[in-house]
Parts: sequence; structure tokens; C-alpha cells
Amino acid sequence: MKSGINKTKYKLSDDFKSALRHFVYYYTNGTLQYVIGDNELLKDINYREDL
Repeated sequence: MKSGINKTKYKLSDDFKSALRHFVYYYTNGTLQYVIGDNELLKDINYREDL
């Protein structure tokens, strides 16, 4: 009898892994607002604290 646990393995695409890696890099360095090219979008938002 099976335990009911789904053991399906999912693989992330290389594009998604790359995008996630870049997001985490800029997020941890506090430079996300410069990458998106819109300083007004994140103005007065401490996204590092909020996330």
C-alpha cells in the first residue's frame, strides 16, 4: 500500500534558475532598484525588510 506521498520530482528551467539567481544577488546587495531601471518604483520602500 502506498503512503499517499507524491514523490514527483520537478525540474526548474535554466532560464528560471538564472532569473532567480540574479534576483537574489541584487536583492541581497540592496541594488534591485538600479537593475529594474526605475528608482521611483521602490522609492521609500525597504524591500529587503519587507521580504
